[in-house]
Amino acid sequence: LVWLSGQAGADRIAPVGSLSDPRLGVISHLNLTHPHRFQVLGTIEVNHLDRLDPQLQEAAWRGLFNDDLVAIVVGDGTTLPATLLDMAQERNIPVLGSTMASTALINLLRHYLSQELAEETTIHIHQTSTISTCQ
Repeated sequence: LVWLSGQAGADRIAPVGSLSDPRLGVISHLNLTHPHRFQVLGTIEVNHLDRLDPQLQEAAWRGLFNDDLVAIVVGDGTTLPATLLDMAQERNIPVLGSTMASTALINLLRHYLSQELAEETTIHIHQTSTISTCQ
């Protein structure tokens, strides 16, 4: 992954336990109805957004940049519109890019994020020993 925009947002976090938040998905292709913390854009999504009329496109950008968004990941070596990169920069939203196919990228990152964002429980076991002597 390489930085494309939004480097000032490098400290944005996805809270541990995010996997159990029923309101949000963690990562998938662009979804404005059920947003994800990590939105992935590939060639298909960018082409779709480019074809929208200006009003619908602006509404899509507003839906993309919601309060729960942690980062945008771009696959397929896709070039993003300057408008999107500028909005990400203004909002300190990291935009990371890869030449990897977006579906493969999602599968790889989903595995990684499921490990990193899973809730953890640490159990400490304290054993005591009893020594008895017989006489």
